[in-house]
Amino acid sequence: MTYLWKYTPREVADLVRLPKRSREGLVLGFKKKREATQEIYTSLAGTEQTLPPMDYSVGGNPQETDSFHAALLLEKKRVRGIDFSPIEKKKFYKTRIPEGWHENVIDWKKPTDDEEHNKHVPLPGFENEFVDLQGFHYACARRWNIELETEDTLL
Repeated sequence: MTYLWKYTPREVADLVRLPKRSREGLVLGFKKKREATQEIYTSLAGTEQTLPPMDYSVGGNPQETDSFHAALLLEKKRVRGIDFSPIEKKKFYKTRIPEGWHENVIDWKKPTDDEEHNKHVPLPGFENEFVDLQGFHYACARRWNIELETEDTLL
């Protein structure tokens, strides 16, 4: 299925690179979502210019690193994601989802059954950027240029 999507992949990449911050402030706390999972969900604003509606979410079970996930949404559609796959997944002998951490790069101009619609780009060494859910949150925010207060700047 295709959508009437007004952004080209280049425009989306440019929006991902622009500096952003939460509309709720620079300090974001996790909220309990279900029994064992926590999540942050916030709307974003540009720090240097006005952005179209963008949102950021990150969550997972703090006890299970491979459950961590993050998403960057543009006009309520996921355009970037960071996820973990414990095994490589193939389709017609071609790797579709690599083993380990990867970034989803989603192109809503492509039909959802087109393999270019959702590219899974490997993130080698990404697991070295964090040790817990809070660290994962900071690593994803850095990757997508979302400004956050860190504990050392709060002191």
